[in-house]
Amino acid sequence: MDNSYVDESLSAAEDAFRDTRGQNVEAGLDTRDETTVQLRKACRLLTAARTLQEQNGYYTVVIEASFVAIERSIQAFLLERGYAEPEDLRYGHTEVYKRAAAVNLFSPEFGDRLAEHWAQN
Repeated sequence: MDNSYVDESLSAAEDAFRDTRGQNVEAGLDTRDETTVQLRKACRLLTAARTLQEQNGYYTVVIEASFVAIERSIQAFLLERGYAEPEDLRYGHTEVYKRAAAVNLFSPEFGDRLAEHWAQN
């Protein structure tokens, strides 16, 4: 895909995100405390999912946003308890469940159930 419109689009997206670093682009998203950021992102994802669900559509986005909200909440716990640093937060969907089980937030079986539920939906 090099030298295609996809490559150009990715470059434009990279530039746009680079230009917003260090800015507080959403009111109320306090970036000084990473735990709070994760929880606020989770809440906003759930609010957006609820809005879409009320409009009777985009169920795939509703499901995905709901899972990511769970993951953000788990990440907030990991940060708050010192089990993770902000730079550690790039987990795959199922990895965050394993990490939470490893620190006894919930049992490995419960983490496996979350991972299986995510994989099937």
